[in-house]
Amino acid sequence: MKIALPVKKANDSYMLSSKFGKAPFFLIFDTETGEIKVIRNEYQNGRDIANILSSKGVKTVITHHIGKGAFNHLKNLCIEVYHSENKNIPYTKVIQQFKEGNLQKIKDENFKQEV
Repeated sequence: MKIALPVKKANDSYMLSSKFGKAPFFLIFDTETGEIKVIRNEYQNGRDIANILSSKGVKTVITHHIGKGAFNHLKNLCIEVYHSENKNIPYTKVIQQFKEGNLQKIKDENFKQEV
């Protein structure tokens, strides 16, 4: 399964970005192969980014903040969205939290604009 995270570069690594649509990069992690691919966010628009991630085979997004439009578009593309309480943490820690089942899945019922 491919997981995408909005990230920013910090030294020689990547940290979770605080915003989905405005993140400078997206890191795509393949849970089956361990392969990592980083793509530049040239769009700065949640809907366009959702389309790109879908075309790359992403099935899950983990983010600290996402707008309702981007959330709905990801949902319509059958991409699940999970919330990380933390921002500015290493992407490896976020992926570990996901694998351990420690992240909340965002649904219509629990969506908050400030998420």
